[in-house]
Amino acid sequence: MLVALSAAAGVVLPESPAGLLLQASVGTAGGPLVAAWSIYVAVLLIRRRPPKPLRVLAYAILSLTWLLVLALREPNGGGMSGETLLGLLDAGFGRTGGLALISLLAAGALVGLIGLERILECVAFLGRQVHRLAPRRQSAYRRAPRTILSSPPAIAATPNDEPVILGPRSIVQETRPPKAPPPPKTVQPGTAWQRPENSILGTATDAASFSPAELKSRARIIEDTLASFNIQARVVEVQQGPAITQFGVDPAAGVPVSKIVSRQNDLALRLGAPTLRVLAPVPGRPMVGIEVPNTSVATVKLGDLMNAPQFNRARLPIGIGMDVSGKPVVADLTRMPHLLVAGATGSGKSVCINSLITSLLVTRTPDEVQFILIDPKQVEMSQYKGLPHLRLPVVTDMDKVVAALRWTVLEMERRYTRFSEVSARNIVAFNERFPSERFVYLVVVVDELADMMMTAAEDVERLICRLAQLGRAAGVHLVVATQRPSVDVLTGLIKANLPTRIAFAVSSQIDSRVILDRAGAERLLGRGDALYQAGDEMNPRRVQGAFASDEEIEAVCEYWRAQGTAQHSMEDEAELEDLARQDDPEEKLLAQARQIAFERDGQITPGYLARRLKIGLQKAARIHQTLVADEAAAQSQSDD
Repeated sequence: MLVALSAAAGVVLPESPAGLLLQASVGTAGGPLVAAWSIYVAVLLIRRRPPKPLRVLAYAILSLTWLLVLALREPNGGGMSGETLLGLLDAGFGRTGGLALISLLAAGALVGLIGLERILECVAFLGRQVHRLAPRRQSAYRRAPRTILSSPPAIAATPNDEPVILGPRSIVQETRPPKAPPPPKTVQPGTAWQRPENSILGTATDAASFSPAELKSRARIIEDTLASFNIQARVVEVQQGPAITQFGVDPAAGVPVSKIVSRQNDLALRLGAPTLRVLAPVPGRPMVGIEVPNTSVATVKLGDLMNAPQFNRARLPIGIGMDVSGKPVVADLTRMPHLLVAGATGSGKSVCINSLITSLLVTRTPDEVQFILIDPKQVEMSQYKGLPHLRLPVVTDMDKVVAALRWTVLEMERRYTRFSEVSARNIVAFNERFPSERFVYLVVVVDELADMMMTAAEDVERLICRLAQLGRAAGVHLVVATQRPSVDVLTGLIKANLPTRIAFAVSSQIDSRVILDRAGAERLLGRGDALYQAGDEMNPRRVQGAFASDEEIEAVCEYWRAQGTAQHSMEDEAELEDLARQDDPEEKLLAQARQIAFERDGQITPGYLARRLKIGLQKAARIHQTLVADEAAAQSQSDD
């Protein structure tokens, strides 16, 4: 303490004896050295900690290095101490060897004081700052931004190397639907059908979630975040969709794509996004897509898709929605040829089914397409009752579900029998050759597959697979939906025969793999956000599903009901009832019991029936009473 106070007095009073002694000992280095050691001693006193020997040694080595540097710069710069140290080094190691030795000692002391990890972090930080300040056009990895020929850019490439912002095209916010045109007067069945105008469905106005300035700011955040992890990449394109915005990232040469994928959680944190999906790479594009949710989800109205040219080219057009670039996604059901729709509760599955049905109702007449609607929930398809497009009444009774599928299989077989008689390969060839006997397309819509699989899994799986395998050429197409995408519902046979799939938001990656055979659906946002996997495409497309309100669906249904109600064939309904009776478990047991009674000449008891039929005693007693009543009725008729 006394030494420190004397040295401090020498610094403050340079003409004093202490100041002259300090000047002679350490030269001009006296001030900085005294200040550094005084601070170190003060910190030790405040913290009341004993000094660490290694830290004191490191400070001493750095102090001697400072004296040596001053002695080399100017005469008497390090005082007698500096001159003595310089002489010893010259005598022992030479000037070059001495300087090398003192440099190594100083470096070791610095590492001991600061720590190796902190030094490496500082070096990396300085490197990033130098890289950011360097001119972009002189960087080897930075290339000119690419533009998409099929998508006209909204902002052209600028000299300051900004990303190209595309769209949004027809990105919509829900508005009040226009007033539907009045339906035509009621006409008798058999007359020419009149399609409704596309204006019967509501449209929407364009609206973007982010401004161009916000998009550029987010692009810079992505670049800086990747650069902080030593990933050199640049955002070259921005596509704004209804629910998400896709940032096209062009990594530098030699940067693995997996490094960008592994940082998706860090990107979500920096962007403040609840979830984030990295598409590596974008199918058919030399870039990595980072899909960031918009602050507000724009509603895609079905009416905005009706004017797409795909609707005019398809035989059975259905509106799926809009992709990340705002392009309408329209599919042809005859090319699918069967569709699987799956997702968690509230993800938009039922809305998608209603949009698909409404698309066909607006664009096709009852002479072109007919429906078989299976609705175990009894409420999802109630608005379609009485439509002239219905081949059978809406099936809501679970006892008739298997019968409806069996009837569809019989109808398909009847068509193939007719095709073989005239050597027609499919429904298109038959309708061209025999326009007077033309067959209509038959679309079977199943709203909830899980309930059907719980009731009669074996029959449902077998019939659905048979329809899916043989139905395309006969004009029979399936649309199957479920909210429980598990392996016991979507079996391997069912999935193999439903190549086109739409996956809405699910709760786990396992459910996503059950639907799409890959992960991704667990990161969807819900409310219509979906992955559309076409049967002829390798990778799924992210779309925002089309929406048709209840008022619009009711307007379309009333339009068709005004032209004629459903004219179900009595033969078809009778055949359906007969098939339902054949599928009744009670009827099957009763038929087996009659056979047993015939074999034993009527000498049977409820216990014997229970053992033979492997059923409960109460049910066996009920069947026995039915047999006794039938025998009594037959005996009375014979007596009469």
